[in-house]
Amino acid sequence: MSISFHHRRTRIGIVLLLAIVTLLAATRSAQAQGIVGGSVIPAETVFENDAFLNGGDIVLDGTVLGDVLAIGRTVTVNG
Repeated sequence: MSISFHHRRTRIGIVLLLAIVTLLAATRSAQAQGIVGGSVIPAETVFENDAFLNGGDIVLDGTVLGDVLAIGRTVTVNG
C-alpha cells in the first residue's frame, strides 16, 4: 500500500510542477525587462518599467510607469 501511495504522491507533484511551468510560460509577455530594485525611488524620478522594492523601510516618491511590487516593514507611497 505504501508503494502506490508513494507513486500517487509523485504523480501529483509532477502534475503540479508542470502546471506551474505552463502558467509561467504562458505569462511571459507580462515579464519586465530591466526591473529596478532597491528600497527608494526618489522624487522627480520617472522610471518607465516595473519596480521591485524590498527592505525595511520603502519609500516611493517618484513615478513608476509600470507595476510595483514592494515588500518591507513600512511602505510609503507618495509618487
